[in-house]
Amino acid sequence: MAASAATPIDVTRGVKKFADGDNITITEVSSEKGTLAAADTIIVKGTYTLASQTNACLLLSITQDTTKIPPSEQGTAQKIIEAGTGKYEMTINISRAGWPHLGFYNSETGKPFGQLYFGTKEQMDKIAHWDLEKRVTSKGSNENIDTTTNNWNQKYNEWKELWEGKNGMPKDEAKAGEILTQLIKGVYLVKFGPADGFNPQTPGEYIPVFFQTSSLRSVGKDGRLGVGFLRTKRENNKLTASFLTDQPDQMKQDIEKNPKLVFVSMEEMTPDKFIAYDKSVQESLRDEIAQGLTLGQFGKNIPAAERFRACENASGAGFYWVDSTRARLWRAGPGKMQWEFLGQLENVKPAPVGTYMPVANKSGGGLYILNTVTGEGWWTDGKEWKALGKPE
Repeated sequence: MAASAATPIDVTRGVKKFADGDNITITEVSSEKGTLAAADTIIVKGTYTLASQTNACLLLSITQDTTKIPPSEQGTAQKIIEAGTGKYEMTINISRAGWPHLGFYNSETGKPFGQLYFGTKEQMDKIAHWDLEKRVTSKGSNENIDTTTNNWNQKYNEWKELWEGKNGMPKDEAKAGEILTQLIKGVYLVKFGPADGFNPQTPGEYIPVFFQTSSLRSVGKDGRLGVGFLRTKRENNKLTASFLTDQPDQMKQDIEKNPKLVFVSMEEMTPDKFIAYDKSVQESLRDEIAQGLTLGQFGKNIPAAERFRACENASGAGFYWVDSTRARLWRAGPGKMQWEFLGQLENVKPAPVGTYMPVANKSGGGLYILNTVTGEGWWTDGKEWKALGKPE
């Protein structure tokens, strides 16, 4: 629906909370039917200023009007933004009555660190008592995340080294099997999919949505797995997802109270299943969009939403995440719900979406980054970048 066909709406700004230097303003709200009611489609325009972090997820959502505490979320519109000031235009379908809000969400933890509610005066009066301090954390951090080495990760790394004979360790499948038996004790694979208009195209789009209703985190101070090993798979033109967890009942409840997700199945891990799962890779619907295009076509035909591209880590677990406009590189590893920034090409100016595209290195470590405009290429493992030059 084009914005020009919508009816402008006068809205009241309600409760808000932002970190120092951050802000979101609303310059225009319009809707298809001239209301903020269920079954309507609203368009919100405005500006944002992000100063407390280098990047964030700018999100438009509806907090459902129910008697549940805390309220649950329904469909969202979102975009990744960089630090600075910019403009936004976001559209969302209201499936159930509730309180619209805009917010900044941490791209690693999925936690909000800034929110602004808006709506009719009656709606805002009803939630005027809300204390956003309880919902909004400083920079979206999570004090329960423990990034230090812990028992589960130690076991996983030891198993990996013995199973594959890595890092100077001789291959010992018998010893690796003993460790694996301990590693997967009580661990389940929980599979879920999108619902209520949520249509993720890449693995990264699942992370902030899942953590809207789940307090589960990667390995904690007690050494338990918690939740980790996100995998996605193309099924029937949709992207489904799965996690490994040692708290399957809690995770199932978290998924079932999230209107944007649907619980699919839960099964206990066996050694063979874990090995297969560990070798599996992230899939993306956007890989299908890219098929049939020449390298020179990238950057012209890929929409802005495809700025970030996933790439298999062919030499190990996890996957790479590449900013196709700046050749910036991150890695996501097993058992960790945090991005590891690996580096970027030097002296790179912002380029159109799809300029720098990742290609897995099937025969070794690292990956290739290709400039789809100039034809240049690089190999990198994050620590060093080796230029391949241009094809002649």
